[in-house]
Amino acid sequence: MSRAFEIDESRPITEIKFRKTGGSLSVIWPSANAAALHVTDGSVAKIAYTKTGEQVIIPVTQARRKYSLTELLAEMPDQVDLSKDHAAWEQMRPVGNEI
Repeated sequence: MSRAFEIDESRPITEIKFRKTGGSLSVIWPSANAAALHVTDGSVAKIAYTKTGEQVIIPVTQARRKYSLTELLAEMPDQVDLSKDHAAWEQMRPVGNEI
């Protein structure tokens, strides 16, 4: 069988099993394989086809949004209710080099 990609035979080949989940099939993905793909629970992947008709799974990397300090502070409420412990902490006098 000709392949559009080469298999690295020095690495182990892992067998996976499909299971019925509702009206679909699911796969239990071994944790070592998931770690190698850098995927976790909730990760998204695409299934693509090679020119020879084989299917390959391509993880979709989603860039995490970076927030500026101004954006983060803008979402803070004007008033924050402090717990009794936090309120007491705010009223304590300095005992060392805090200031």
